[in-house]
Amino acid sequence: MAKTLLSVNDLQDYLATLNRKADHHAKSVEAITLMLAGAVVMLKNSGSDIKVLERDGETKNLMWVEINGNKYAFAYNGSDAAVDIRQNSSRGKVIVSLNDSMPLKEVYSLVKKL
Repeated sequence: MAKTLLSVNDLQDYLATLNRKADHHAKSVEAITLMLAGAVVMLKNSGSDIKVLERDGETKNLMWVEINGNKYAFAYNGSDAAVDIRQNSSRGKVIVSLNDSMPLKEVYSLVKKL
């Protein structure tokens, strides 16, 4: 089920949860998660919601955002130790896969094209 993040506090809580998980299981996406959080806040369509997957009262590593009129799913990919940005849904085409080893300018360029 999707949970809508209604405030900056909700977003902070969600990001803190992701950071705790990354600290234990996904060190390769700690920095990119912070960068993507800023990108989501800056680029999301005005008036659109940020939604995250919630199961059994617990948020998961999946977020949906609308940017430039297109829906994107941001999901942790454990196999590649990266954050995948997928088109339209969590099962959609992978637009880009990002991790901490990528240069910041390259990440910025890729995300800006969404």
